[in-house]
Formats: sequence, structure tokens, C-alpha cells
Amino acid sequence: MKKVRNLMRILCILLLFLFTNCQHDTVIETQQEETLQNKFSLKSSVLSMQEAEANIKLSNKMRSLTTLQSSNIAENVYSEAYNFTIDTYVVKLVESTENDSHSYTFPISRENNVGSVLENLVFSYNTTTDDYDASLVTYHFNASQKQEFLTSKHVSTPYGITNEPIAVNLADILGETVTPCTTNYTEYHTTPDTGQTFVHSSSIGNVNNECEHEDISGDIGCTVYTIITSDCAVSGSSGSSSGSPSSTPTGGGNDDTTDTTTPTDDEDNIITSPITREESIKQSITDCINGVAEFNTTDTTTIDVQILEQLGYTINDWITINNYLNDNGCSETAQEDVIEDLLDAYDDYQILNELQGKALCVYNKLKSSSSGFKNAIKKFDGDFPVAHLKFEALILTGTKKGRTVAPSNGTSPDANSPDYVISIQLNSSQNIYGYHQRPNLLIAKTIIHEVIHAEMYRKLLSLAQQGHLDFTGLTAEQQTNLVLSIQNNFPGLYDYMRRHNNWQHQQMATHYRETIARALQEFDTGVAVPETQQPLQLYMDLSWEGLIYENGNNAISSWISLSQTERDRIELVISNYIANNINEICTP
Repeated sequence: MKKVRNLMRILCILLLFLFTNCQHDTVIETQQEETLQNKFSLKSSVLSMQEAEANIKLSNKMRSLTTLQSSNIAENVYSEAYNFTIDTYVVKLVESTENDSHSYTFPISRENNVGSVLENLVFSYNTTTDDYDASLVTYHFNASQKQEFLTSKHVSTPYGITNEPIAVNLADILGETVTPCTTNYTEYHTTPDTGQTFVHSSSIGNVNNECEHEDISGDIGCTVYTIITSDCAVSGSSGSSSGSPSSTPTGGGNDDTTDTTTPTDDEDNIITSPITREESIKQSITDCINGVAEFNTTDTTTIDVQILEQLGYTINDWITINNYLNDNGCSETAQEDVIEDLLDAYDDYQILNELQGKALCVYNKLKSSSSGFKNAIKKFDGDFPVAHLKFEALILTGTKKGRTVAPSNGTSPDANSPDYVISIQLNSSQNIYGYHQRPNLLIAKTIIHEVIHAEMYRKLLSLAQQGHLDFTGLTAEQQTNLVLSIQNNFPGLYDYMRRHNNWQHQQMATHYRETIARALQEFDTGVAVPETQQPLQLYMDLSWEGLIYENGNNAISSWISLSQTERDRIELVISNYIANNINEICTP
């Protein structure tokens, strides 16, 4: 019984230091969706151009369209007749599981194209001619819709789709006639976690259903399929008719009479799935780096594709990277160079940094000069981090130079941080406690000090099985199991939680001051402290700032164990350093 009370006491102490938020929607499953899923008969895959080139009929059609003389079409090719370039890094294959219907979809680009529309060239198999018909399918996204598609692979609001049949041969272009056609579009979304498929939008009744993509893991991506049916006045297959361009919006209403079944059995409908240039080029990059290998941590020339998905690079950035790999023959050295650059960019992306001015300048210098600091914040990035780290500047009360806020599910209104995010807040007050007036070295000290706090919270979150550190909703058994888990996984942290109220500062003062001092000396001098040497006394003294507590339950045992003479000396060193370096300017 005494042991249980002790465990509860530890958890109560823990709750005194915690902060923030909540989440999670579930996928809505309806009987209508289940029925649709049973009927849906399309699948998609991404092929390299070399794989697609094995299809001789497709290759011949592409050569005819581009008047390409080379026998190899595994390079981007330009169609003079239609004034666009076909990106042939990869191609998306969409095929029916019930018949021979299939298509190959390529992204295209135009010179000086800065619009937000997405254009795809689709080669659809025509069962009547046993050949491929080409068409230009355009998704008329606005800027925000284009960004949403790049991020989540789908768009939740209405937009228009147009389809323009493309005459492949020159004779066809000269002799083509405009045939009036009625064209309809239906878009289906397939969710990644359950594989469920539902009608998202359709020109037949202008339905635009609510998006239902977020699964329990937070994945909001999906596969989008577009089905195009044409009814032309002149007989012939819908896929091969040279009809006029048709524009019909998908969405804009909510007509309950819309047919939500899978496309008809007409094998000459155009079936496609949108693909962007960004997706095509990133696939080319990963094909070069990973090759036939799966991502793993032992092969230095493989990379997790999720890293590429999360970076906010522009299309020109991806083109530059891909060109570098191609120009160097996808060599091991080129791969290693690209991987290093991508991982560095990913580290910066994962750290949510809202600092500005002097605070940002000090942070950047600390990150570039101190390998220890850089390694510390790496624990908050990676493929599946326990928590993200956020830096921001706020006006803080009292003498605080900074503070670390852990997610607490809203139980601490004055200090909130979102789920899975640990926030480090620097004081932006215009006084001696704010970073504007503080010396650069002590701003760096505050950042390091708070990152150590964040690491302690990160360890707790790794065991919490939730995005926050509010444990009030746990049963007594769950609370006991949590505390035992802390004891088993982090015995040192558990020991300080058990024995001290101010446990984080107690542990930091006893075990982390040398770590802080090493980072400070490297920041200040540009030279790392050898492992066999102690940091200089100045940096050891400055590391005490923020850890000097002498009274009550918060008293730091390692501080009060020093003689009064030594404590006075250290405090004088700190105060003199502040006075001599007040209002110091940070230059990048």
C-alpha cells in the first residue's frame, strides 16, 4: 500500500510541471461506402519510364506525338504541335481489375507556366482499335487547392476538370474536326488506411461530398481516380473521338440523386489518376538513391521517402536536385551529397522555429557551432519523432529568461502547447531579462538549458501513449503502470522525480552543467572541448544561471552544497558578465 501511495505521489509531482492539448478524428464508415468499396475495380501504380517503354504501342504513340527520332524516350520530351513538355521521369498506370481498361498518365509542363492548374497527358487503351488514344486532362485548381493537393494528394473543395482529345499523328491534326460531345466526370477517393472508396465529386448532379480521409494514424493522403465518359454525336469510341474540349465543374452542390456506383463497364471510358511534376521528379530522385533497395538505417545511400514528402521545396528545387543526380550518373558520391542536404533541410523543417532577429541569430550560430546542441535537437526530428520542438519568443513575467512548455491537454491555460509539440519560449521583454538586452552567450545558455528541459519531457511523452502529459483521466492501474514504465526505462529520471519537487533542475544541476558548459565554450570560441578536458571555469560558472535555488522545496542540493564563498564568486562572475555584455549585437 505504501508503494502505491509513493507511486501516486510521483505522478502528482509530475503533473505540477506539465502543460497542453488533444486530437483524433475517426474515419466515418457508412453502408453506402462499403457497397461502393465492394464494387470499385481500379488500382494504380507508379512505373519508371523504362518499365513503361516495354509497352511498344505506348512508345510508338509517344514518338508520334513528340516527333521524337530517338529510340529512347526515357527523357523529357517536347511536343511542338501542342507546345508542352512531357515529364517522363515516371508514369502512373491506372488499370481495371475486371477488364482490359487501363491508362498511362504523365505530368506535363509549359514554358513560363506559373499558374496553379494541373495538366496531365493521358494515354488510354482503346479496346476497339487495340491502341492508345491521347487526351489532355486539366484539373483547374486555384493556388490554395494546388497546395492542398501537393500536401495531401487530394482537394476537398470544388474545381473544374476539362478533357481535350489529342491528335497524335500530324495527319490527324490537319484533318481533325470538332465533334460535339457531352462529357461527364466522376472523381473517386480511396483512403490509405482502410482502402475504402467513395465518390468525392461528379459532374452528374454536381455532388461534392465531404472529405473523409484522416485515419487514426493522422494520414490524410488518398488516391484520386478520375473517370471521364463522353457521348459524341458521331459514332465511335469515346476515348478516340476528336471532340471539342469540354469543361465541367466537379462539385458545387449536393444532389442526393447522384449515382455513387463505380464506373460503367464501358471499357473505352478514360480512367486516370492525377500526377504532379513534383511527384514525378521526387520519384525519379528516390529511384536513383534507393534503387531496388528499401530504406534502411545501415545503407548510407538510401533515404526514407517520407522525408521528401514533408520538405517544403519548390518544383525548381526538386529539378535542381534531380539534374545534379542525372548529370553525375547517379553516382554514390552524388547520392551521399543529396542525402546530406535533404537530411539537414529535414532537421530544420521538423524544428518549428518562430524566432526572429537577435534570438534567431544566436540560435543559428549555436546550431552551426555546437555539435552537441545539434545532436540534442535531432532527437525531436527523424521519421517518427515522439514530439516536435517549437521555438518562439513571448513576453514572460518576472525574472524568467525562458521557459519550456509541454503539452498538457489544456489543463494549464497560461502555458499551453499543442499535442506532440514541446514549446521553448524565450523572453522578449524589453528589460534585462529579455533576449534583446542579454549577452549572446547567455541567450545560447538559455536555449541549451530549455532544450534539456524539453528532452526530459520528450522521454515522458515516449511512454505516455498520448500526445500530452495530462494523466488525470487515467485509472489508478494505468497511472501505476506509467510510473513503473518510467522507473524501468529512465531510472535516473525516475529517481529524481521520486526524491525532489524541483526534479528537472535538480537533475540538470547535477548531471548536465558540464554539457551546457561544453556547448557554451564551443559557441564562444568556435573550438570544441576535447573529451579528455574540462570546459574552462568561465563556462562552468555561467552554466549555473537558471539553476540557483537556495530556499524551500525548490532548493538545488548541488548548489547549496557549495561553500558560501564559492556561491558568491559564481554569482559575481555571472552578474559581471551580464553587465559587461549588455545589449550585445549578434551578427550572422
